[in-house]
Amino acid sequence: MDKTTTFPLSLPGYEIEGLIEADAPRLMPLYQSCRDYVVLERGHPPDAAIALEEFQSFPPGRTAADKFVFGLMSSTGELVGMLACDRDYPQEKSGGSRFC
Repeated sequence: MDKTTTFPLSLPGYEIEGLIEADAPRLMPLYQSCRDYVVLERGHPPDAAIALEEFQSFPPGRTAADKFVFGLMSSTGELVGMLACDRDYPQEKSGGSRFC
């Protein structure tokens, strides 16, 4: 995936942006604002390692080519949501996903 991956969004003032590993630090303010979710999902408060994990961890048998991370950006450029997807996981023609 690269940063040019986009899709239409009918929510005025917001846009979807493809994220890459270099964007991991941009996830931290979002994770801090969703701290309870991160603790429930990961078992500990958000840290820099969690942000990198979004881009570096894959389900069994999957690679970086199967991983897609999208950010929901406000009109001010603030990252207000994130969607991580793994193509064909847990089975072919499906996608595992996580929202924040």
